Amino acid sequence: RAEALACLIEHEIHSLPVLDEDELIGIVTSTDFLRELSQGELPGHEQRVSRYMTKTEDWVEAGATLDEARIEFVASSLRYLPVMQGECPLGVISQRMLRTAKCRQLLAETLDVDHEREDIHVKELVKSAPNVKPGDRLASAASLMVEYSVQAVAVVNQGHRLMGVISEDDILQGALA
Repeated sequence: RAEALACLIEHEIHSLPVLDEDELIGIVTSTDFLRELSQGELPGHEQRVSRYMTKTEDWVEAGATLDEARIEFVASSLRYLPVMQGECPLGVISQRMLRTAKCRQLLAETLDVDHEREDIHVKELVKSAPNVKPGDRLASAASLMVEYSVQAVAVVNQGHRLMGVISEDDILQGALA
């Protein structure tokens, strides 16, 4: 189990085939490991979010276009960015979500499917999920990610101010520690 988890993290992938000799018998995913961690079945589940979160002052405004968000990703060098409406975190987007949305936008433009469509805004990509606090346990953050089907959540302080992001990759690192 630890070897499979280490492989996912090392190669920045989210699923692995499970073989019995040369026969495919299933797939194990990062969500499977998050679920186990959320249930206290992996080491590290009691670790604090603050130990593994990515601190950031970078974010993207909810009304930003996909191109504006891409510029922010490049400037920040982050894989996940909080989406803010004023001072309130709405959720977190990933580079992967942004690329997928941009491809869909370009395809629609190329095929002239939706010629009336305005630019897509970042708020349309956000899947709402509750925020976590730095003192929360990794198991709690993992449980939220599984429940809300998100890859990352915003970390906020008691005053609901953004402190950073914790992703499934960060949490899985904690399971290996």
